Amino acid sequence: MGLHDGNISNGRNSSTGELFEEAFKLYLHRIEHYAFSYLKNQEESESIAQEAFFALWTNREKVDFENGVFPYLITVTRNKCLNLLKRQNNRLKFEKDEVKKFKLEINYTSLSDISSVNIYSKEVEEICHKTLESVSDKVKTTFLLNRTKRFSNEEVAKIQGISVKTVESRITFCLKLLRENLKDYLVHILGFILNQLFIFCTVFLWMTI
Repeated sequence: MGLHDGNISNGRNSSTGELFEEAFKLYLHRIEHYAFSYLKNQEESESIAQEAFFALWTNREKVDFENGVFPYLITVTRNKCLNLLKRQNNRLKFEKDEVKKFKLEINYTSLSDISSVNIYSKEVEEICHKTLESVSDKVKTTFLLNRTKRFSNEEVAKIQGISVKTVESRITFCLKLLRENLKDYLVHILGFILNQLFIFCTVFLWMTI
């Protein structure tokens, strides 16, 4: 499926069972890798991943398979890893191996403190990179000059010797591709941003009373 490997097929054309099977094939190794980055144990990571997909199947009627599968799996996996590390941490209270205790505490703290945006940072970065690599060098250069170098459309047009309309067309094309390929992530990240904004507004209003 190429650059659209991060997307689940249109739910209107597939049954829930088919969408689940597609999600399983698409995300299993990613979820195992995510769990392993904290647990450092392959068997436990595979077990957590299986539990996450079991939770997905159990709650399949409540999950948006077109937009919310990966965020759901990441959230479930994170919570299960936290629970496992917490249990292990409790068992190690009387552990004499201070190095083992320290590593476990670091894993638990880093996982419990990580933000929703940071969870996806590597995935998002990889998808953005692949998306831009899929377009021609001229189109990619136009987009990067505008979005990373902060040149205006008029400045980009002069640098590349093209019309402003062509610059706008290329940027619009890249943005459309990025929106499509990042579809699984945007919903969750937007939810996180809105939640942070709500907290900020609440605190600000409380301070002004």
